[in-house]
Amino acid sequence: MKKSRKTLWVVWRRFKRNRFAVIGFWIIVVFTFLAIAAPWISPYDPNEQDLLASLQGPSLKHPFGVDFFGRDILSRVIWGARVSLTISVEAVAIAVVLGVTLGAISGFYGGVVDEVIMRIMDVFLAIPDILLAIAIVAALGPGTFNLVLAISIYSMPQFARVARSAVLVERKKEYVESARAVGESSLSMLFRYVLPNSISPILVQATLRMARAILSVAGLGFLGLGIQPPTPEWGTDLSQARTYLQIAPHTGIFPGLAVFLIVMGFNFLGDGLNDALNPRLKDR
Repeated sequence: MKKSRKTLWVVWRRFKRNRFAVIGFWIIVVFTFLAIAAPWISPYDPNEQDLLASLQGPSLKHPFGVDFFGRDILSRVIWGARVSLTISVEAVAIAVVLGVTLGAISGFYGGVVDEVIMRIMDVFLAIPDILLAIAIVAALGPGTFNLVLAISIYSMPQFARVARSAVLVERKKEYVESARAVGESSLSMLFRYVLPNSISPILVQATLRMARAILSVAGLGFLGLGIQPPTPEWGTDLSQARTYLQIAPHTGIFPGLAVFLIVMGFNFLGDGLNDALNPRLKDR
């Protein structure tokens, strides 16, 4: 227990020395708060229309202005955080469970099992992420479930490869041989000992994939394949705003800025976690 606490303290000390990682952490905290508290802090119903105020610029009444339909952009940005984060978290969680399980089994057992699983993962990796997502959503139709499915499918191979690499390192260590010597089953060794000691690279990958997932949600929404109007979603709002950018640039600036900030936050956090959890770095 003392060793575990000391390790956590070293990781935290490394992490907080990285200013960009701390900035990323707080950006994510802010957006997570907005997503959770959207029903209470949103100044207006995100779908409430006031056509007389169409394309009105930022003001005290509407700090981010209003869109073509007279909807408050600040409210839509807040609710958009709820939609984007919910879909991304669900998709990455599914990808982690499936990818890590397949990668861990592949790395631990090796042989034919390893070859079959990794060749299947290679097929998915050969297709660019966004193209695979577009193909899946185009085939199944737009909607929350299909969007989550598409993002989780293209994210799964990355987790499988990371988990496989980590397990290949861990399975050669002495504690695995000791567990095998006392009669521990292979599955028990894998899930009780090997996987918990392989969590660091998986955690970093999950953080970085969150950024990619949010970009995909916005990108598919922009192409009309994501969340459908009038549900507030940053990519969909950007798609609708492009017609009015010359006369009302605020309609695209604020949803775009939200995507930029949260993606930057997850990338900063992922890089900071990678540095903090990297055992090769000496604690100074």
